[in-house]
Amino acid sequence: MTARHKRKRKKPGTPPGTVVYTGIDRFDSVQMELIEYDATSIQRKHGSLSELVASIHNDKMSWINVIGVHDVDALHEIGSALGLHALILEDVANTEQRPKLDVLPDHIFLAIRMLRPASSDLQSEQVCLIIGSNYLLSFQEHEGDVFDPIRERLNNINGRMRKNGPDYLAYAILDTIVDHYQHTAHYLGETIEELDERLAEQPNESIMRDIQSVKKKVLKVRRMALPLRDIIQKLVNCDAPHITPFTHPFLRDLDDHAHQLADAIDSYRDMLNDMTDLYLSLMSHKMNEIMKFLTIVGTIFIPLTFVVGVYGMNFEHMPELHSKLGYPITMIGMALAAVALLIYFRSRDWL
Repeated sequence: MTARHKRKRKKPGTPPGTVVYTGIDRFDSVQMELIEYDATSIQRKHGSLSELVASIHNDKMSWINVIGVHDVDALHEIGSALGLHALILEDVANTEQRPKLDVLPDHIFLAIRMLRPASSDLQSEQVCLIIGSNYLLSFQEHEGDVFDPIRERLNNINGRMRKNGPDYLAYAILDTIVDHYQHTAHYLGETIEELDERLAEQPNESIMRDIQSVKKKVLKVRRMALPLRDIIQKLVNCDAPHITPFTHPFLRDLDDHAHQLADAIDSYRDMLNDMTDLYLSLMSHKMNEIMKFLTIVGTIFIPLTFVVGVYGMNFEHMPELHSKLGYPITMIGMALAAVALLIYFRSRDWL
């Protein structure tokens, strides 16, 4: 049997603002990475929280990425250093909540789901973003993410990211996350097309199992993609001073991509439902064909069985038993009866 990971749960009745980690038990240490940059320079650091937080009080833009939200003490330290509300820290530690957006006077908080590339299954984790005046604080559950292209783009001294603030960096992160959703949706779409072709050629139970497997993945992506679309739409429409006019067009374009993604996922779900109905209809039609064949065979043999039953009663005074032509006449009569029934069924298009 496959080992199940033990998950921590929040006790009912816990006061609001109590930071309790909700997720799979983890015992590794929290990692912190700082990327500090402006239009002319960039520097990467790995160190203690106090060293990283001290760097955000200068004129440069800072991206602090925290890997691991299971250490409640570390979250309290981060919140104390940056003045984060206890409810924000509570949301960061709760890895099973619905994606959300909070616009506060000092910063913007986002909690979304990030799809992680996986060979056999769709893996996801919660990513939280806190957009400040000159910093972006990101939290992820464990090491490994989809942000390497963003880190590479930061090395380009002539790129937009080096010349803009944390709102544009947050947009880039959201855009990368949506791109991975779209990549996954494209893969699911190709898989569904292959299943549709297989279903049309030869429907069987293995295809139905594959359809149900893909359907579970589509529903899983849908549960994450639809709230992500809503969060991006709220971010576009919110009146927050941390979102500059330069970033607004990019967020609107991202909103279009998120809506296209949601529409594609909904269409895939409908296609899979239609394929399931088609499979059941084909199986029902196949069963009806079998039952029709058996019914025709049974109908043909009913009069033959009657004749055989009559002459199998072995009464002593049966004149046909003493006739030399009795057997061949009976067999010919039975054959003619069978042929007549076949001709009748054929005339009614039952065969």
